[in-house]
Amino acid sequence: MRKICTENNLYSVAIDILEDNNSYLVNEIQTIFGHVQDHILEVNGRAGRYIYNNDQWIFEEGDFNTNESYDLRLETALNLYYKDLL
Repeated sequence: MRKICTENNLYSVAIDILEDNNSYLVNEIQTIFGHVQDHILEVNGRAGRYIYNNDQWIFEEGDFNTNESYDLRLETALNLYYKDLL
């Protein structure tokens, strides 16, 4: 999914994936979504998120679901905007 998102400039999406006989199918891609729970995910009882850094996924502990993750979307949009200005 990371490769597909990178190749298609998808920076903030929720993707539903189905597995069928060792192959995977994309069922849905949502650009507007929220989280029902008060955190994005939980690992060993700790709220946080995974970030991709130096070719590996790293768990970062913390609350990243403020405003149903709209704060993260705004941060991403601003970073992309300022990157284009450089």
